[in-house]
Amino acid sequence: MVRVLYLFLLLVVLSPINAFADYQRDTFDIQRSLNEQIHSQLKVPAEVLRTKNDKDYSFTLLIRTDSQGRITSVELDPNENISNDEIYSKLVQSAKDTVWNIGYIDVKEDLVIYVPFQFIISSKDDVN
Repeated sequence: MVRVLYLFLLLVVLSPINAFADYQRDTFDIQRSLNEQIHSQLKVPAEVLRTKNDKDYSFTLLIRTDSQGRITSVELDPNENISNDEIYSKLVQSAKDTVWNIGYIDVKEDLVIYVPFQFIISSKDDVN
């Protein structure tokens, strides 16, 4: 009975599912760290803040890195509905510029990271 228990514990420790869980946790930590960097550096253009409309803008950026952690591409998720709205375009460009300015993520492998953005523009906000 004890041998069966030890064998079970050994299988759990060496299981590929456990390795996959570690990979998922690492990927989640990388995404969280990147989101924090983007949040701290993102600048919403003043002309966007001065608009007097109530509208939500959301989109997802697809960010690719190389094996040294350098950001190699930043683009809209291909599944996004691209809007011709000028404010939408400015927000997307601002988010892209922020990611490019970060430039590096502490990883040692090629990654593809999806980062969602949501902006809520309110006419009640007073911006000078």
